[in-house]
Amino acid sequence: MMEKVKFTGYDSVFAERLRGLMSENGTTQKELAGVTGITRQAISQYMDGSIQPNIEKLYKIADYFKVSADYLIGLSDVRSFDLEVKVICEKTGLSETVVETINFHKKNKNDYLCETINFLIENEFPPKLWKGNREIDDMEDVLKQEESEEEQKMLKKVIDDKKAFLREEERQWHGNHFPLLPSIRDYLNIVTTDEDMLITKDGIFKADEFEDKEIETTFAYVGLNDMVEQTLLNKITEILKYLKKFKSGFRYEL
Repeated sequence: MMEKVKFTGYDSVFAERLRGLMSENGTTQKELAGVTGITRQAISQYMDGSIQPNIEKLYKIADYFKVSADYLIGLSDVRSFDLEVKVICEKTGLSETVVETINFHKKNKNDYLCETINFLIENEFPPKLWKGNREIDDMEDVLKQEESEEEQKMLKKVIDDKKAFLREEERQWHGNHFPLLPSIRDYLNIVTTDEDMLITKDGIFKADEFEDKEIETTFAYVGLNDMVEQTLLNKITEILKYLKKFKSGFRYEL
């Protein structure tokens, strides 16, 4: 959801999004006027932000471009007028493309995508936490209302045992945890300079540091971008191998 929405002027959200949709679809003012029954003059004014459409004309434009009216006026960043898609996007932060792709694979019974996403995310965060656990919270509410000291004692032991079990489960998870998603994010987002690095027996140096020096040892030039990418790819490969063993039931401490 947009924090601030400007409703008037050339850079108003409706004017910007209308211009964007027309550009994406190659739609001219004449074509949009012919389909919606809105005059070319009005569409031109919509595009420069000098006027805003009424509800009827807004929905005609939204229907033509197959987007939600909320998207056009800036109340939502989700284009789809499918309410289920809109709710999922706004609740999870996933893009429409991701949600629609998952739905497509699910409808076509291609389970590998959902299985992969579930596995990666479930291994990214502990499946259970003793703090904020609903079952424990419910038992503690019952404990507060219990008047019998004997029942209180028994229930308190059950709660303590449950917390201890979840603490141990969480500890073991952290011991085996190997975060893949941040590594992929770093690989996709990292920006480096495309400069040459010189690898020698004494270490790795910037190539320009040796321009005026004679090097009598074995050396090699390597691009910094290549070094960074290879390092991150190696890390991702290592984590994937670990996750494969983890899924098959093999456990080891990192």
